[in-house]
Amino acid sequence: MHFALTKSLGGMHAMAITAAALLDGAGSTTWALTADAHGRLMAHNLSKHLSVAASAFSSFARGLTGGGGAAGPSHLIPLQQAAAGGASFDPGAVCALLPLHSGVGGAGGGLASAGQQQFAPDAATALFVPEAGHFLLVVCTRAVLVCLLTLEGRLQVLHVFLPPPRLPADCSPHAAWRLSSPLPGGRRGSASGAAAASPLAGAGGSVTVQLAVAWQWSLSVYRAVLLQRRPPAAPPTSAPGAPPQRLPPPALLRSWTVPGGAGGAGGAPASPAGSAEAGVCCCHFLDSGPLVVVSSQGETSTAVHVYRRDALTTAGMACAAGSTGGSGGGAVSEEGAVESMLLRDWVVAGQAVAFAGTGSAAFHQSAAGFGDQLLLLNSQGVRVVQLLSWQQRLSALVSHQQLPAALLAAVRVYQAATGAAAAAGDRQLAVPEAAWPADGQAAPAPEVQRQLLTILCALVDQELAQQQAQQQQQQQQAQQEGGTEQASSADAGAAGGSVAGDGTAAGGGAAVERLADTAVGCCLLVRRPDALWEHLWPRFQRWPPAAAAFLQHLLPAILSDRLPSVAPEVMQALVEHCVAEGRPEAVERCVLKMDLLSLDLNQLIPLCIRHRLFSALLHIFASALQDHSTPAALLLVAAAAAGEAEAEAATAAAAAELAAAAAGGAWAAAQGSTAAAALQARESLRLAYKLLLFLRCCLLGLGYPPGAGGVPPEQQQRGKAQALVFLLFSTGLSGARPPPAA
Repeated sequence: MHFALTKSLGGMHAMAITAAALLDGAGSTTWALTADAHGRLMAHNLSKHLSVAASAFSSFARGLTGGGGAAGPSHLIPLQQAAAGGASFDPGAVCALLPLHSGVGGAGGGLASAGQQQFAPDAATALFVPEAGHFLLVVCTRAVLVCLLTLEGRLQVLHVFLPPPRLPADCSPHAAWRLSSPLPGGRRGSASGAAAASPLAGAGGSVTVQLAVAWQWSLSVYRAVLLQRRPPAAPPTSAPGAPPQRLPPPALLRSWTVPGGAGGAGGAPASPAGSAEAGVCCCHFLDSGPLVVVSSQGETSTAVHVYRRDALTTAGMACAAGSTGGSGGGAVSEEGAVESMLLRDWVVAGQAVAFAGTGSAAFHQSAAGFGDQLLLLNSQGVRVVQLLSWQQRLSALVSHQQLPAALLAAVRVYQAATGAAAAAGDRQLAVPEAAWPADGQAAPAPEVQRQLLTILCALVDQELAQQQAQQQQQQQQAQQEGGTEQASSADAGAAGGSVAGDGTAAGGGAAVERLADTAVGCCLLVRRPDALWEHLWPRFQRWPPAAAAFLQHLLPAILSDRLPSVAPEVMQALVEHCVAEGRPEAVERCVLKMDLLSLDLNQLIPLCIRHRLFSALLHIFASALQDHSTPAALLLVAAAAAGEAEAEAATAAAAAELAAAAAGGAWAAAQGSTAAAALQARESLRLAYKLLLFLRCCLLGLGYPPGAGGVPPEQQQRGKAQALVFLLFSTGLSGARPPPAA
């Protein structure tokens, strides 16, 4: 890229220039404004400078002496008089000149979605209104002025923001603004005609802005009206050249203290008391809407805080707190609505404004922004602070091996994407006006789902590898100390051993428990239960403690109806796991909750017979196969076999007791209690009662187990008929042996 010098202006200022701005008139007059440390503000008509040759010097002279007003190519703007309409008020030296840009991320900027980053060619061009001129934010050392530069080059002050009370005299403000009113006609003016030149052509509303003003650590956000337009049919109320129409005063939206100003809150170190170089040193609105606030901690560090758009108003903060419910509470302002970052270097300050007698360094020219990027001139060079998209954020976290943080970010992106999609057709459900680009409200849910599962698998691999390495290290240490018992205890402590009956584990097994819970929860969140069997179960299966933890956390998901089906190999492992722990009833409760048609019954029925899970067996035959006779026959045979085994055991026990009674008289006293306990422990009675309950449900047309509700009429008739057939023609089954376990 090559630049050619078109015009050079000299002799305009006697001291160092502190601020400059270029205002493109879109085919009309193009103005350049410059200010120096002495407080002089000059306006240069570049259109005349580029066309006038012989009369340029006389025009300069008239402009400097005030004799020619704004007729010359350059003229002085009396800022002190303009600041208060002619009253005696000195706003101080000009630190920054900020034109109002149309932007691409404001309310009327035409941004397709809050989660996208766009860089339009005209984003950095000043907004031009042909019937008014350019809007300019003049940041001085003692005030912030919202001004209008007219077509003739005159400066009209629309609003004045003065410092709060009890502020140090050497503290200069920082400010930023963005357009908040819609632009139905386009983003900026053009030279193609009057109708197309005005961004507000045909609009009867007003031009409003959102403005942030910072004094040291205090930050306030306002809504201000810059121009009130009449409807097209309304007659003019004032003649040309008349004083401007009175505007309503700015409305305060929210005011707060930037983290770091009160004892180092928000991760920033506390600033030295009375330090002139500590405090807010930059404010900037990104094109996608968030407000960036940079605070300096002196020559130690720099804190960068990014506030989302709906956190810039008190009402927005209340809506954000209400939308999060109990998951965010009152911490939305600091956790959900602000992103903070600490840089271990400091912003380089300029000394030009200090020459004007303020006694403090100025940071106004040490930061510049474009699009969703902020450039900071720091002690170690130029730093670029960029608001990442959700893809960039996930990639950055994964590349830095911060997999837990990446998984949490992916979960939040998925929740935002699915929540925005669900609320798109519901106008009553308020979606925030803007969100972080990393929030992913416009992200496609399938793509977020894919990346979330990829990060989850990587996290599982990493955590399991670490736990296994820790287990091996402790085993080797125990073996070196010498002792098989120590090695065994170290093994159980490091790997968690076998999962206890309440689902907890000791030592390092707690990390495996958390990992299994995270894996199951994430797959259910993204509605991908198939990923549990295809991607995660093979990883957990390689290590027995991890497999036990994984199976343990499947039980709550099944019992809460969040997991209606399980893969055959996982179901077999789940049954064996519960039986090994002495909790076969847990498997029965799971079978009663699952969708039987999605299970492999050829595998499940032999498992239930082998492990004597008769409640699950009755439910499977009656509900899925609509066969009531076969499970009743199996249960009757099992009860008869249990009775024969109990009779044989009772005979052996009686003989032992008679032998013991011959030696002493204690047997007669304890005979009654022993008989009652034996009666309660009889397996045959338990199975017989279960069979009677099943037949009762069949005859009454109810589902099994009790409480399962009614069944279809066709199934009721079939169940009653099969129950009657069983009662009438199954007398010979009681003497048969139970079928061998498959």
